[in-house]
Amino acid sequence: MNPANIFNSAKRGVKETANYTCYSTFCFNDSQNEYREPFGQLKFLNDESLSPLESGTYTHEEDTQVLLLPITGALNYCHAAHNEVLVRSEQVKVIEVKKGASYTFTNPFEKEWINYLHIGFKISASQQEPQSTLQDIQFRKMDELVSFGFTGETKDQPLGSIGIYQGRSEGHYNLRNPNNGVFVYIIKGAFEVQGRLLEHRDGLSLWDTEEIEFEALSNNAIILLLEIKLK
Repeated sequence: MNPANIFNSAKRGVKETANYTCYSTFCFNDSQNEYREPFGQLKFLNDESLSPLESGTYTHEEDTQVLLLPITGALNYCHAAHNEVLVRSEQVKVIEVKKGASYTFTNPFEKEWINYLHIGFKISASQQEPQSTLQDIQFRKMDELVSFGFTGETKDQPLGSIGIYQGRSEGHYNLRNPNNGVFVYIIKGAFEVQGRLLEHRDGLSLWDTEEIEFEALSNNAIILLLEIKLK
């Protein structure tokens, strides 16, 4: 069995106010734990929720590539270098954020909470203007991974894949570089991944492998895979 670490959803760090909730898979800000250290260039993976019309502002201490993935509802994203953009479910927003720069998420709904994944990756400092992309996730059919890219497409950039699977459907993912690692995150339902049971919002880091095999254990289960550089 390939080397791996399981990040159980029940052991995530939690920050909660009346208008905002954040579950951190890795150590993040005040949530520190030696067993939840970041994985390679994957810096943070936060499961966040915002109440109606509320906003949250973020600033990072190093250049960071941010992936925004709405799960329920939609949100407005605003950065000093870009106009406000509405990001809906079944879309991904990728942003390069310079050290010390701030960006804001806002819930545009008057009565509904929203839920989204807020994921950050370490990137090398660049002299270029920050880049930004908005991509639709085209789920062509069930039981199939859909890939999405990042800004500045190079072999060192992360690569994302997401898919919706019916119970007992199997899938696999071939790494583009066997020296990379893969972080698996269960957005919905349950899966068996490389012989390990993962349930709702569990994570799994894997390395020293060329292929990831998985099987859905529930209907309409959603899996996210992030292939990342480890060093």
